[in-house]
Amino acid sequence: MRGARRYELCVLLGLLQGCAAGDVAPSAEHERTGAVLGPRCERRLDSVYETLLPAAVETLGNRHVLTLSCDGVHRIYLNPSESFAYSALVGQRLCVRYRYVERREPQVPCVVAPCPDVTERVLDPIAFWPAAESAQEGCRHP
Repeated sequence: MRGARRYELCVLLGLLQGCAAGDVAPSAEHERTGAVLGPRCERRLDSVYETLLPAAVETLGNRHVLTLSCDGVHRIYLNPSESFAYSALVGQRLCVRYRYVERREPQVPCVVAPCPDVTERVLDPIAFWPAAESAQEGCRHP
């Protein structure tokens, strides 16, 4: 799927598969690299990405998501981690460096069995740091 059709599907699937829905079409670079957030929301540094605006870790059911308000509100599942205690980060204004990874989610409920595993794109955080107090400053990158 390409461009707007892909994002329409993400809007329909929403958080079920961790899609980030946006009302702004992705740039060619973001489309090519498979990035989820738009170019005003994140920047690419080699094989990793950084948020350009403060984000927040939130709890959604039994999982954690990164919530970013930029060209709409995006919530993307965080890959389970032994390096970070996400619960301790909940509610803080944070800047994040991360990779996108494909994660297989087994036993997803469906209407008609057998139910196949779902592959979802999630964020695999590399670093978190406190965001600037001023909303206009965005993220200062270390």
